[in-house]
Amino acid sequence: VFNLPYQDKKNFRIFHNGNWCYGRLNKINRGNKKMFKVTTVNNKEILMTEDHINLTPSGNKRADELDCNDYLAFSTKPLERIPERDMKLTYEQGVFIGAYLGDGSKTNTNGIIFSLSDEKINELIPIFSKALAQWELEIEERYSNKVNNCTNIVYNSAELRNIVEFWVYGDYCYEKEINLECLLQSKEFRNGIVDGLYKTDGGNSNRIYSTSVKQIEGIEIILTSLGMQSIIDMSDRTGEGKVVIREEEFNRNYPVYCIRYYKQNKNTRNIKDIYKTINNTIYFKIKTIEEYQTEEKFVYCFEMENEDEPYFTLPNGIITHNCRLVNDTKEIAKGKEKIEGFFSSIGGTSISIGSLKVNTINFARVAYE
Repeated sequence: VFNLPYQDKKNFRIFHNGNWCYGRLNKINRGNKKMFKVTTVNNKEILMTEDHINLTPSGNKRADELDCNDYLAFSTKPLERIPERDMKLTYEQGVFIGAYLGDGSKTNTNGIIFSLSDEKINELIPIFSKALAQWELEIEERYSNKVNNCTNIVYNSAELRNIVEFWVYGDYCYEKEINLECLLQSKEFRNGIVDGLYKTDGGNSNRIYSTSVKQIEGIEIILTSLGMQSIIDMSDRTGEGKVVIREEEFNRNYPVYCIRYYKQNKNTRNIKDIYKTINNTIYFKIKTIEEYQTEEKFVYCFEMENEDEPYFTLPNGIITHNCRLVNDTKEIAKGKEKIEGFFSSIGGTSISIGSLKVNTINFARVAYE
C-alpha cells in the first residue's frame, strides 16, 4: 500500500472502531530497535517495535512496558454501510453467500449447487427463496437423489452464478475466500454472511470450521467490522490418516481452522483473566510477549489525521496507537509534558518522538551539491 501511486491513495481511509478515518501510511527505518510479538488470550497477535504505543485500561503503554498482567483494547462498534457504495443488499442475500462459502459449489454448466441435510434444507431454502426474489431472479431449485444423508439443490442461472462469483473467490473448500467489498455494505448483509456460513459449516457455541485460512481470516475481518470479537484455533491432523464424514472416507489433506465469535452478554462485562469491559471498550488479557526476530529494515504504521483520537483498528480487532511523525517544535510544545532535548540549526534532534527519531538532513550540503 505504501508503494502505490498517489492516485490510488488520494482518498485513503483507515478503519477504526466502526468508522473509516483519514490518515496516511508511514514507512519507518527500524534501526536497532527490538521487535515484540504480543499475543492475547483470544489468539490475536500484534508485531511492533519496542517503542510502539498500546491502549490499555491503565492508559497508553510502550511495547517494552507491557507484561502479561496487561490488557489490550479491542474494537466494539459496528461499521455502517458506505452510502455511495451501497448495493442495498439484505440479510437473506448474505445468508445465501455465506451458505455458498460453506456448502456450495459450481455445476459444469452455469449453475450453483448446495449439498444439504434435510434439517438444513428446511431452514435454508425459505431464506434462499427470499434472497432470489430480492435479486429479482425467478429460478426454480432442482433436487437430486440423496447421497450420504445429503441432497443436492441446484440453481441453474448464469446471473446468479455471476453474483456468487463476485462475492466468493476460489472454487474449492480449501481456497474459498470472501470479497471484502462486503465491508462497505450493510450490517445486515455482513451478519447474513456469518450466519449462512455458521448454518452450513458451523458447530455449537458460535464456532465455524474451514480448511481455507483465507476464508477464516475474511470472516475474522467481517466480525471485527460488526464490533464482535473472535478467537481462531488451528488443528493440523494431516498425518493422522483418513476421516469419516457422512459414511464416506476422506484424506486429511489440509489443516482445519476454527473461528469462534463472542456475542457479548449484556449482563457479563468481565470474565476473569480473559476480558474486561470499561466504558464500553472491551480489553482482552495478554497471554504471551516474545521478542520477535526479523531481518526487515523497515516497519510500517498509520498516522491518523485526527490528533484527538490517534488510534486505528487492526483487522483482528486490536485497537492500537498511531505513529505520528513530528518535526515541528510548536507541535511538540502542545504536549502536556515538557520534552527535554535540543534541535540543531540543520534539523537534528536528541528527542525521541512517537516511534522514531527525527532525521537529520544537512540542507547546506544539499544546496552545495
